[in-house]
Amino acid sequence: MGQDHVMSGEPQEYPRYLERAFGSAMMYCDDSDIARFAERWGGLDQETFLRAYEHGSQEEHLIALFALGLAPETPHLELIRPLLQSSDPFERWASALILGENHDEQALPVLVELLTEIPDAPPGSVTSLFDYWRISIASCLGKWQRPALAPAFREAYRLGLQRTNTLRSNQIELHERFLSYLAYALGQIEAFGALWGLPLTEVQQRVAMVHLTCGFLQSGTRYGYGILSWTILNGFDEHAEFRAQVLEVLVQRFGVMRDDVERMIKYLYRDVP
Repeated sequence: MGQDHVMSGEPQEYPRYLERAFGSAMMYCDDSDIARFAERWGGLDQETFLRAYEHGSQEEHLIALFALGLAPETPHLELIRPLLQSSDPFERWASALILGENHDEQALPVLVELLTEIPDAPPGSVTSLFDYWRISIASCLGKWQRPALAPAFREAYRLGLQRTNTLRSNQIELHERFLSYLAYALGQIEAFGALWGLPLTEVQQRVAMVHLTCGFLQSGTRYGYGILSWTILNGFDEHAEFRAQVLEVLVQRFGVMRDDVERMIKYLYRDVP
């Protein structure tokens, strides 16, 4: 949704909203997944997705839900809004995210809850999908640019820090991305001091400050790399102007010494020697 979905294989001429729909429901997909769906169900039009929504597997149900809700001209929001109260966590999370992308106010309180909710998923289900969606929810709420959401972002970050030490190794990457998207969202609303007082390590503090800065400067919108790409800050001359802006914000907003700010960026994700 707010992040780039993983699409492997040769690119095809599928509408962007379909790539987003399949990526949101499957986490990782390629064009062959879309082609198989089209072959099984006889097409990729809205009527086909309505049939798949009613009669498909859980994965096909979710694909159809996202395709119906993200369609650019006639999203089926009247079908999706009641799912905010669904007892199925997959439906509830997916519907909130779809409605949030459509800036539907009914989704806002649910989206805020999902920042910190640990879903009671059925045994055997793909629980990593919720961690993936949580990143998209943080990205989605950041785009609303509501200063009143700053306390919710801070609380989600605080609880996220507490969860870090309880996660399995295969959960860490998505969780750290979630924290980065929260910091980016705080930067979008210029809440530079929102994380003050939280028990951050030196590395976590540096990473948070840089993502706050990138949110403030809208790096995702400007460069299309999601929230932050290493190439934006290191090694490519075409990003020199933006890099200089990042360094200046770190000095002016966070009080980083000018002599230290270059090393801070160079050693962003590891201890400074």
